[in-house]
Amino acid sequence: MTKQLFQEHIQRSNSMIDITMTNLYRIVDLISLFKKLAVDQELDEVVPIDVKKFVDDIIDTLKPGFKHKMLKVVNEVDGQLKINSYPGAIAQIIGNIIKNSDRHGFESKPVGEIRIRADKFGHRLHLTLSDNGQGMPEEAVEKIFDPFYSYHRETQGTGLGMNIVHTIVLQKLLGEIHCASIEGQGTRIDIDFPVK
Repeated sequence: MTKQLFQEHIQRSNSMIDITMTNLYRIVDLISLFKKLAVDQELDEVVPIDVKKFVDDIIDTLKPGFKHKMLKVVNEVDGQLKINSYPGAIAQIIGNIIKNSDRHGFESKPVGEIRIRADKFGHRLHLTLSDNGQGMPEEAVEKIFDPFYSYHRETQGTGLGMNIVHTIVLQKLLGEIHCASIEGQGTRIDIDFPVK
């Protein structure tokens, strides 16, 4: 082996070590986030939530499992927004909607984005998740919260994701949820619930 080949080998090895270390640190961060969100979901009590950071944490835990790797999730929540509510319930709602968009909203359009907004009006939080995916026909929108309903049967979903979201919003958060969608133009979910 020549000196030059040996030096190139060392450089490649160092690059691989750097990449591996970066990925290991990322894994440690993700495990910490998973633990925090798991604890939050077990807690059945109202706690203070920094909404923008909370949404960022949820997005970070979901990204590695995205089916469509070109999917971008944009957090448009105001950095000053703070509420008191149920973090586990909110995490499950946001997580299920994002996963639903990823699995079903971009089958024929694998590049796109999901946008998340949150606005506080008095003692109520209005949460909006919208995507620019392929959308759904009106009959699918009308059934989206029904148990075991899946507009995309071929994707092996259980048809329970949006029903769980609906149940949590109505029963746990005492709120309201609405879906609007146009074929070819995306889907929007609006959630409104009281916060302390």
